Amino acid sequence: MKKIWMTSAVIIASAAAFAASAADIRHGEMLAKQWCSNCHLIGGDQTAGGDAAPPFAAIAETAAERTDDLRAWLADPHPPMPNLNLTHYEIDDLLAYIESLSAK
Repeated sequence: MKKIWMTSAVIIASAAAFAASAADIRHGEMLAKQWCSNCHLIGGDQTAGGDAAPPFAAIAETAAERTDDLRAWLADPHPPMPNLNLTHYEIDDLLAYIESLSAK
């Protein structure tokens, strides 16, 4: 009985750790609306963007293959993109939102 309880505790702890580290798409969307929508088209409900920054839908088409590159870019962007000083968790959330826009 003790072994079953310990196994259950490990499974529950692992699930809690995974949930805490899983990216939050809704938070990523909020970040995109707050920080990215001035230059990027971030969703289907947006009709105009600013600069010639690529739409998130276009980025999403290759995001799964380029996750590490996108993560590095968001952590240390180059002009004309401003440095938003995003945390690692915010970057993960933003990438999860972008990937959710993929038509694949």
